[in-house]
Amino acid sequence: MINNTKSLSKYLLYYPKEFLSNLNWSYNIDYQTFMELLKSATFKDEDKRRILAIVDVNLLTQDVDTANLVLSIIVNSNDLDLSNDVLPLNLLKSSSNTKLRLQFAARMISRHNELDIDTYLKALGGTYSIISDKDKRPKLPDYEFNRELLETLKRVGYISSYSPVKGKDNLPMLKVNHSTK
Repeated sequence: MINNTKSLSKYLLYYPKEFLSNLNWSYNIDYQTFMELLKSATFKDEDKRRILAIVDVNLLTQDVDTANLVLSIIVNSNDLDLSNDVLPLNLLKSSSNTKLRLQFAARMISRHNELDIDTYLKALGGTYSIISDKDKRPKLPDYEFNRELLETLKRVGYISSYSPVKGKDNLPMLKVNHSTK
């Protein structure tokens, strides 16, 4: 038995095709093996996305670096089908990579209802969580990924629009507008 040993990662990296064709086997992949597989150039992002599905979900958000790596793999593979409803929120809370967090949130938001959208925005924290308060008009820095998030929120009808404004120190900002009822 090579489960939970250094030999397991060496074996899986040496026989990647066999590993990927037998993902239904019972593998006891520990954190070290998990990270070696994800960091390896042996597997494409689509393969790594399949590996994510077979490991203990707690490994996916063990620390900030792991959450960043997992989020990167999910966003790059374009496979957002996550069986665990808590996992997306944990990834958003655990990751420190703003760009990936916003890309992931925008894609997840486009698939969910208003209550779920509130939850995703609150998981992003900071000014993003204020967007869920329909009485507020928060301002976000005018970055591409903030625009992507706001476009998604507009497309699903969560906000009515957003508009460019000047913020403090004359920095370009995006003001969120909610529909008035």
